[in-house]
Amino acid sequence: MLLLAAGVAALSLVLPAFGTPTKLLDIVKYDGETTGRHVVVLNNGITPTSFLEATNITAIHKLGIINGFAGELGDTVLETLRAHPDVESIHEDPVYYTDGSQNDSPWGLCRLSQQAAIASGNDPSGLYYNFYYDAYGGEEVDIYVIDTGVYVDHLDFRGRARWGTSFGWPQVDPTGHGTHVA
Repeated sequence: MLLLAAGVAALSLVLPAFGTPTKLLDIVKYDGETTGRHVVVLNNGITPTSFLEATNITAIHKLGIINGFAGELGDTVLETLRAHPDVESIHEDPVYYTDGSQNDSPWGLCRLSQQAAIASGNDPSGLYYNFYYDAYGGEEVDIYVIDTGVYVDHLDFRGRARWGTSFGWPQVDPTGHGTHVA
């Protein structure tokens, strides 16, 4: 009996050296179309830079809005990440589209999204109008803005803005208001 107790005690000291199986994180699946990439969220206190250097993972997009990174990760890398203690979660990267509608848009957006006038009886000061946006929104459209000017090289215009004419002023936007409106 003493020999059995000694054997159990010795075994209890040896087993932790073999370790227990690591629980693999489930990858959070998206119910819809995905990009084939994954978003990896790290535990608090772990920086993406130090984690990526320590694990030798490359070709990744570091994300400033979350403590993590994203990228096209192969099956082997994903399995390693699922078992890593510094990983909080792994998510499939969904595809988002801007097509659709917004049913609580202001009157001005509603008016812009259709050729016909807004149905009579709608109050322009109301808050609940439908704005429709499709994949071709803005194509072959010319917009004329009479304001303080426009900064045509602004990144948001992506090279699509150009000056028409300027009446008595240089082709600049000294206050930024015209650029905001455009």
